[in-house]
Amino acid sequence: RDFARNAHTTRNFSHYMDIAETIRKRSHEKISTIYLATDNEEMIAASRKVNNGWKFVLLNGPVPRISLQERTEDVELEWFVDRANQRDVGGIVADLELLRRADYLVGSFQSNVYRMAAELNSAYHPDRDDDDVVTKTNNNHIYAVDIEWYEDP
Repeated sequence: RDFARNAHTTRNFSHYMDIAETIRKRSHEKISTIYLATDNEEMIAASRKVNNGWKFVLLNGPVPRISLQERTEDVELEWFVDRANQRDVGGIVADLELLRRADYLVGSFQSNVYRMAAELNSAYHPDRDDDDVVTKTNNNHIYAVDIEWYEDP
């Protein structure tokens, strides 16, 4: 099996929505709310255009990013100490808490936050009978838009 991915397809908002529609069709529950855990302006703008019965919930406010050129060992450690960035960490913690409790997850295992959310979600719902939790084809609760697992070499 080829594990290569086409980011133009896998990170496209419509790809996420296709998976959400599949979940909605398979579910015995009425699913209409999506918590959008992103700081990507394109994804947020695309969610505002959807009007087919989905309601989107997301944290307010942009999440500042440090460019790769600005990253140094000191900068990476400073975010723990810098009070201005504590709200940013709070946003990630809020995302993780909501994703931990979610009924379904759709995301990229190339995201550190999504991988952690998937682990926390699996632990939060131990009663689920998911044999292979990340498979795109089974009636599971955690879906990958690109790769079905992640290995950090």
